[in-house]
Amino acid sequence: SRNTAIGYNAMRYANSDASDLAKNNVAYGYQALMGSSTAANNVGGSNVAIGANTLLDCTSGNSNVAVGHNAGTNVTTGTRNVFVGFSAGDSITTGNNNTIIGAGTAERLRIDSSGNVGIGTSSPDHVLEVKSASFDNGIKIATSAVQDAVGNVHGRLVFEGRNAAGTVYETAKIQSVCEDSHGTRRAGLAFVTSGSTPGALSEKLRISHNGSVGIGVTDP
Repeated sequence: SRNTAIGYNAMRYANSDASDLAKNNVAYGYQALMGSSTAANNVGGSNVAIGANTLLDCTSGNSNVAVGHNAGTNVTTGTRNVFVGFSAGDSITTGNNNTIIGAGTAERLRIDSSGNVGIGTSSPDHVLEVKSASFDNGIKIATSAVQDAVGNVHGRLVFEGRNAAGTVYETAKIQSVCEDSHGTRRAGLAFVTSGSTPGALSEKLRISHNGSVGIGVTDP
């Protein structure tokens, strides 16, 4: 059956003499790819399980990769999943085409079969969804470069669009702009948008470090 199993109970049932249907699997670790006690149910192939209890319940799943204690432990029929880290993907039983990363004692990042990316959530419904249980947590945009001259940008959020010819243009930006060159960390928030010329962006609104708001000026 071209299986490789190393470790106590690794592929215990999937590699049983009662069933020669599971093929091309690699299992390394305690109970890795152990499978169902009904040997004939174990028909999965081309799985790689490294670590204790990885792909423990996998019976008919194919082409899954699990690395780390309990990674993909409950997958039974899931296919083409990648689980990396402690308990990564332990909530999935039949999902397909997911990439899941675990850290500590929980799942931390998931790329689902639609290509959506979730950080802190196992069911992202947008291209990127970030969720935190803490009310004062969030996303940081930063630069490690020294940006202490007036007008230097500390970080920005960029929006892009595409025209009918397939050309990609930046359409708008929200950026932190240095307003003091004396190391006092004073910065304003600038809103930059495009005009009549595609890709030609200019600042339209500034909220300065002192709370003043300027429209059409950069130093309110």
